[in-house]
Amino acid sequence: AAAGQELALGSDRAMRPASNMKLVTTAAALALLGPDWSFETRMESQGTLVDGVLQGDLVLYGVGDPLFDRESGGDVEHLLIPALDELAATGVRTIRGDVVLDEGGFLVPGPAPEWPESNQHWTEYCALSGAFSANRGCLTAHVVPTRVGEHARVSVFPRDHGLQENLGVRTEANGAKLNVQIQARASGVLVRGSLPKNSQEYVGDFAHPDPVALFGHAFCGALARRGILIQGRLRRARGTPHGQVLATLRSPLALYLAPINTDSTNAVADQVFLGAGHALFAQGTREGGARATRLALERLGVPTEGYEQVDGSGLSRSNRVTAHQIVALIDKVLSQDERSAACYRDSLAVAGETGTLSDRMERGAARGRVRAKTGF
Repeated sequence: AAAGQELALGSDRAMRPASNMKLVTTAAALALLGPDWSFETRMESQGTLVDGVLQGDLVLYGVGDPLFDRESGGDVEHLLIPALDELAATGVRTIRGDVVLDEGGFLVPGPAPEWPESNQHWTEYCALSGAFSANRGCLTAHVVPTRVGEHARVSVFPRDHGLQENLGVRTEANGAKLNVQIQARASGVLVRGSLPKNSQEYVGDFAHPDPVALFGHAFCGALARRGILIQGRLRRARGTPHGQVLATLRSPLALYLAPINTDSTNAVADQVFLGAGHALFAQGTREGGARATRLALERLGVPTEGYEQVDGSGLSRSNRVTAHQIVALIDKVLSQDERSAACYRDSLAVAGETGTLSDRMERGAARGRVRAKTGF
């Protein structure tokens, strides 16, 4: 092919994209919302503030933020601190009412059509999404061996998750097999098994059964450690009247692009998909997310025939997209403005070095030069 020549074979045939759907999700979000857009979760008062006591509820309005840091080992408290500092600066020391999570127009967290079988729903790649989330709807277990015959040190993050813990991992002699089981259900968190004394720290991610509840418990725990007393309870609602904004939790879209495109983190992609639908149409649903992507295609003048999207990750076998549609979205982002292009390009895995390409194209001219997205 000559330089700059486009070659296409079956480029308008709609196919299952698998995780290459993440290219569509991120390109559409950047094209429609821009590289400087942020998830903004408002915290509003339902009552008056008197002598440090909020005489009413504290209401949070969900926007689909995955609240995730790929480098933090599951901890999210540092992501909450700026908003908690802002809240404390208003003088709030006690919340006499409830902490209310308003899920607005978002879907009820649940698996998408044609997801893997239910016996896989505990896995990290099947984590659910909704109006609120923390650590992309997952728990992260850390297991450190101790002395032979003793229990290993086990910790689970986020540290407040609302589930009863059943922890018990035994340290075995060197040469023993590492065998750690992890799972979370409504009945509790399980981290059991054994690992050899000479093994490195074991870190495992697994889905929480309810991302909204996970966020609520993580948030309330962080409030308590910030010295803010909650006298009411944690509850969920929809359509709560607005009050005075006390603080805002902000998470830049740009920070979530690498977890999606380099690491192929499903739940972060699903949150961005729902978040785009909410931001543009107040529909944090599968239909709203698909409507946003369809709008991006239409603005490019790309035919939408054959396009079907039910999640942002590509995990569902119901998704359909053409190569033409994917390439047009990527081209739009790379030519839209310098910042969008840099954000998108830098979010992709690098051959032989990072993410899902760390063990691919490790030798030869491609290493360090090819940026790409895998699909399985």
